[in-house]
Amino acid sequence: LDRSAFSQDALRILEAASAHIGPAVEGALRFREAEETAARDHLTGVANARALAAYLDRELPRAGREQSRVGLVVCDLDGFKQVNDSFGHLTGDEVLRTVATGLRKACRGSDFVARIGGDEFVIVLPGLREDPSAQLARLHDVAVEAGVAVCGERCLSMSAGLAVYPDDGHDAESLIARADQRMYQRKHGNRSKIERAGTAAHGSEPAADD
Repeated sequence: LDRSAFSQDALRILEAASAHIGPAVEGALRFREAEETAARDHLTGVANARALAAYLDRELPRAGREQSRVGLVVCDLDGFKQVNDSFGHLTGDEVLRTVATGLRKACRGSDFVARIGGDEFVIVLPGLREDPSAQLARLHDVAVEAGVAVCGERCLSMSAGLAVYPDDGHDAESLIARADQRMYQRKHGNRSKIERAGTAAHGSEPAADD
């Protein structure tokens, strides 16, 4: 800065302004960092339940205005309790971190991944246009690969259920409830496949399993 280009009065004004602007900018950055930290799951680094709720509060109205579909997938690890019992909770924590990383890699850049507690994750698929079965099937592989990578054996799989806005509900609560119901149907059926609910993406209920 060429101080000779400014009068003494102008310099005093600039110096006074910088004394206020600097701390204000620093405070704003700290506030933003604190907000981002509060929105992340402390263990895995993906979004948490609070951030998921805020995201759906924005995304569902947007999809309604644009008349687009949004997929919501509830995922639950099968075999996770046995991992904790056999290998310990520190290993279980590493499994969750590995699964979270794998889910982010398996999803599109526009998808939203959150851990909502325990070994349960939610993935939001905005702008859903096609049958997502192929994409969802990759999520099962994420769980299997995490078990092999961390525990050295095929000790994990994944159950998941898909709900689609607006076919299965118009708000976050109803969509999560529908996806959760489908996930538990899969889990209680002792199956480790992703629920192939592609027909739901086209406005009808998925066919019953054989």
